[in-house]
Amino acid sequence: MKAINWNVEYFVDGYLYQFIHDRTKELTVHAGMKIEKEFFTKIDEVAFTMVFVLLESHVFIHTWPKDNMTYLQLSSYNEEEYRLFMDLIRKYFQVIVEKDNGKIEGRKE
Repeated sequence: MKAINWNVEYFVDGYLYQFIHDRTKELTVHAGMKIEKEFFTKIDEVAFTMVFVLLESHVFIHTWPKDNMTYLQLSSYNEEEYRLFMDLIRKYFQVIVEKDNGKIEGRKE
């Protein structure tokens, strides 16, 4: 049996909740991923952590308001949706750092 996962991480410019939440949700759905649940934790007056639990994995968001940045991470089992999400993030956010961890395989004999 072989498990395959695709993973990418970003630091993007900005941290405002409504923009980050709405745009990330819109791009996730546009990439073809189904959001099953959302979890949100407010850290202080402006910082937050959020997770979109997907049918096939997750999108994780954490903000650094003092640095005017947001960290985004996608973990997905679907390469096509993963690649489309990456293209959309690059198009609609100002990406500061991108780390494409690519395909991660697990094997169980």
